[in-house]
Amino acid sequence: MIYLYAYLAVGFIVFLAVFISSEVVSATLRDLLGALHRGNLGREEWSDQILEHVFVPVLAAVAVTVAWPYAIYLKCQSIRLDNSAVHMKQGEEKTLSVTSGDLIQRMSVSAIEGAERIIDPYNAVPDLPFGHLNSAWEKFKLNAQTGDEIWTFKATWDQGWLKQECHGYALLRGNEVPHHFMTGWKNNDSA
Repeated sequence: MIYLYAYLAVGFIVFLAVFISSEVVSATLRDLLGALHRGNLGREEWSDQILEHVFVPVLAAVAVTVAWPYAIYLKCQSIRLDNSAVHMKQGEEKTLSVTSGDLIQRMSVSAIEGAERIIDPYNAVPDLPFGHLNSAWEKFKLNAQTGDEIWTFKATWDQGWLKQECHGYALLRGNEVPHHFMTGWKNNDSA
């Protein structure tokens, strides 16, 4: 709710700025109309004056009113990226790490490919396991060595500014998980 009040407050300030500037615009417009009536301005010069003194300020006010939340968003992104860079310099890992404790169920390649086959009645997605991501799946399978097992996994990815519950498939080699293939995630709102 506080965001709504902040948005309305900024909107009110912008409204006041537009209102104050509209007094200037209306005075300029009165002067232009008087000059046109007296014959001091030609129609072409009058339209240039209207464009410069009326249309441009109104367009700028509308742009500022609509665009200010986007400017705040860009600033927040910049701060977040700066903070991420600081954490990365401190050695904090920012990639998803899957461990054997995250594994859920062992599955065969044929069972996975059957479950993950995309059926699209419009044929926009290839009729292959994982659809457009099939080539990534094929690369994942190439990492498998003799004796490796494929398991489903669910792991939490803590990026500092966002936590995600990620799921997919992982290769289990002994007690190690050398490779994983993420198929989806859900943002954790409690972050």
